[in-house]
Amino acid sequence: MASDRQTVDEWKKQLLEQQEKLKTRMSRVKHKIAVISGKGGVGKSTITVNLAVAFAMHGHVNYIGILDADIHGPSDPKILGLSGQRLQVKSTEVFPALGLLGIKVVSIDFLLPDENAPVIWRGPLKMTAIRQFLSDIVWET
Repeated sequence: MASDRQTVDEWKKQLLEQQEKLKTRMSRVKHKIAVISGKGGVGKSTITVNLAVAFAMHGHVNYIGILDADIHGPSDPKILGLSGQRLQVKSTEVFPALGLLGIKVVSIDFLLPDENAPVIWRGPLKMTAIRQFLSDIVWET
């Protein structure tokens, strides 16, 4: 029973540390735009990529990042021509893939063995992945 309690306490401590890290990292991002919908196939990825390219073309080159939070059908990397790329690992830090106009991109697509590999995750695992993308990726250059 004591080891179960210790495991829960360790898990809570890790979660609190990750949340603090997430707050710190996201506080460095001046503007955040969420493109969301409860329905698929409505153009979220197209809008996201077009916004990123437009901002980059209007003086924000190398300051734009996209987190493709679509775990089951990530398409932002495909639209940007980044299929097959991987996240950049230097020492112990992980950096986004770099796309056109210096747009930084993070997607589950970069972690899969191939673009057709299925991801069968439910809510808690999806949220954990998104939280890790936001807290563990070094977005700033």
